[in-house]
This record gives sequence, structure tokens and C-alpha cells, in this order.
Amino acid sequence: MCLLFRHLPFLKTPSTLNLRGYWKPLNTQTQLFLEFGLIKDLRKKLPNLEMNHSPRFYAKEPIKGMTRFDGEDYTGTFYSFQNTHKIDVGKFIKIISDKKLGHVGLYIYGYISMMCDKFPKYRITNEELAEMVGCSERTVKSYMVKLEKLGVIQSTKFTLNNKTQKYYSL
Repeated sequence: MCLLFRHLPFLKTPSTLNLRGYWKPLNTQTQLFLEFGLIKDLRKKLPNLEMNHSPRFYAKEPIKGMTRFDGEDYTGTFYSFQNTHKIDVGKFIKIISDKKLGHVGLYIYGYISMMCDKFPKYRITNEELAEMVGCSERTVKSYMVKLEKLGVIQSTKFTLNNKTQKYYSL
């Protein structure tokens, strides 16, 4: 698990997801089935290990991966695949590789993807999306334009209360 996570750039620094409560600092290696550890501890076990990383690299435990709700065990996505949805690997790489999108772009795209999986023909406005993902409407608009230019989402213009808005879908 650790080897996969170290290649994902959105795990390297404190982020929006930390503030939203999706990640927490990793202080221990004690998990019943999954073990998360620090690189310095891994180097003690494997002294010849060659891993280049920034000194500002942070190891985080994905909270929703372990439990969905407080006081419950084994309900997270690592234990229950029913709580997951599929994202095309090509789109994942496209979004993460784009320095202007990164983890926030993936988070927003992932939310829309999840809702489109659950509800065919799902549509959402910037205002509604901002409220759901916890970003400002301005931030959502900015990322949605970038995701649309990348070709991973589509938009449809409509007028509501004499104001032009967009619905977004996959």
C-alpha cells in the first residue's frame, strides 16, 4: 500500500483533504490488517533501500479508507468495496498529472463520477457542487473549466432566474 501511495503527488503535502477530515497524520503502524509506516522506519528494516523523497513528505492515513463512521470498525473502502466507485485509470492519470488540477481536480471529478455512477444523467451546478464538496463556488468554477478543457467532463448551459449557469456531467 505504501509503495503505491508514495507515487501519488497529492499525498506529499498538507492539503484541502486534510482540512476536510479525509486524512490524518500517521503516528503509529498499528492497524489490524493494513499497515502504514514511515520511510525512515522502512529504511531501518531495509538499509539499502533507495527512495528519493522531499523532506516535506508527509505520510497520511486515509480516514475513510478505514472507517466510514465514528465508532465503527472495518466499514471503510479498504474493507468494503461497495463504498467505492470506478474511475477510468487513463482519466485518473490525466487529472493527477496536470499540475493545475492535481488532488483537488481529482476530488471534484471523483465526486461527479460517483454521482453519475449512482444516478444516470446526473447533473449538478457549480453552486450545488461547491456546497457538496466544501469548496468555494469560484474554486469549483475554475476546476470545472480545467476539467472540461481536459475532456473528462461535459457542460450544458441553461438559464435560471435570468442567470446563465452550467450543468456538468460525464
